[in-house]
Amino acid sequence: GCCIRDERLVQRDIPQFCLSHAERGFADGARTETFTFVLTQSDGTRLFCFCRRCDIGAVFRDSDCKESLCVVSLFPYFSLFSKLLQSIHVLRQLQPRSVHTFLEQFFYMPFPLPGEAF
Repeated sequence: GCCIRDERLVQRDIPQFCLSHAERGFADGARTETFTFVLTQSDGTRLFCFCRRCDIGAVFRDSDCKESLCVVSLFPYFSLFSKLLQSIHVLRQLQPRSVHTFLEQFFYMPFPLPGEAF
């Protein structure tokens, strides 16, 4: 089954955290920021959320265009998911149509063993 048992997490909480910074600008002139948060379901299961917020206005010629990408996992693989979000961000700029294929391939890859690189 799915790891998200509480529908309110999907409908309200996750978007609230991922998009909560949309109104404010980026710190120190940065165009991206990566952050994490943890949500606890009613049964005590923790969901680890990895987000990357990007100012993509230059791509779409809209100075207020921002995007927030979020990965939700039962596993606290901070380095792995940070690299995934960074890869998606770069790939979207270089070959936007290939992101779906990239994510499908990533989804079916086995997780690295402890000490192995992604």
